[in-house]
Amino acid sequence: MKSQKGKNIPDYAEYIAAGILGKHGSAWSTPPITLWPAGETAAMSDELIPDSGLRRLTVAADAMVIAIDGETQTTAWHDIYQDPEAFGLTYTELGRGVRIPFELYLGISPADARQIFYDP
Repeated sequence: MKSQKGKNIPDYAEYIAAGILGKHGSAWSTPPITLWPAGETAAMSDELIPDSGLRRLTVAADAMVIAIDGETQTTAWHDIYQDPEAFGLTYTELGRGVRIPFELYLGISPADARQIFYDP
């Protein structure tokens, strides 16, 4: 990545590594990634908590899911997994649960999903 986003990858990887190491506290998570599943979902549950909008969603294993935004974060994750020791981590630490929130756009075209993200 040769854009400004590409220049942010090392700092982003350091931020993620620090979070995994507990340096950001227990409520730490990464910023959200915006996703759009290109097709039907396999299943969607009723609301897990009434009036919350929270649901369990199953996407078929062969479904295409497009990351509308998240290139910097995804690349930083790859850098960490390729050489965790460079970030003071082990593969065991990487196996711990990390919160990665996401926005998920269902039932709209890819162009509309992209526009939603890029609108001010």
